Amino acid sequence: MLLSWLCLCVVMAGCEENFNDVYLGPQGGKGGEAGSGTSGQAGEAGAGTSGQSGEAGSGGASGEGGAGGAAGEAGGGQGGTGGGCSGARCNGAQVEICEGGEWVPGPFCQLGCNEGACEKVDEVAAGEGHTCVRMSSGSVRCWGANGQQQVGINSLGEPVLKPRELGEVKARVLRSGWRHSCLIDPEDQVRCWGDGSQGQLGDGSSGAAVSKAVPQLVATSK
Repeated sequence: MLLSWLCLCVVMAGCEENFNDVYLGPQGGKGGEAGSGTSGQAGEAGAGTSGQSGEAGSGGASGEGGAGGAAGEAGGGQGGTGGGCSGARCNGAQVEICEGGEWVPGPFCQLGCNEGACEKVDEVAAGEGHTCVRMSSGSVRCWGANGQQQVGINSLGEPVLKPRELGEVKARVLRSGWRHSCLIDPEDQVRCWGDGSQGQLGDGSSGAAVSKAVPQLVATSK
């Protein structure tokens, strides 16, 4: 009887231990802590550093990683366009130069401005009381005594004190006489103006009252 009782106790003790193992089981480990991400700084390109995941405990859920940093902001807008001028230009007898997108005064041209530069004198011809010059552009300008229209102005009397352009005529050679002048134009034709009292204009006219302000085409010789 005593032996049977001891056997029953041993069997019951073993059953309790197995019951705890089956129905209760070992206690699960503690869940990992959530990782925290580092936010990206504003304006910098690229993502921020992600947080590390928490380690999973026995029987627990793993922690989640932190969020990435924000993307950098877009760069600045496109720059503006420059000013609307370039090079140089003529403003009357003065050169204007483009600087910093604006026209600023340049040199003053003594005898005129042409295509953004002061005209240059290629030839000077002086008479008894008048002077003429041939410019680099081919234009002719005269001043001085005009008693016989040698300055090229159709008026007699008072002298011309400033250079006056001789119409639209162009010259490649220029010469002056006593009170008249002659030129050779780009077509190799000779033209003269001023005093023609002695037939020096070559247009077939003569006489004490003959003078011409406009360059006359010299007649064809016979």
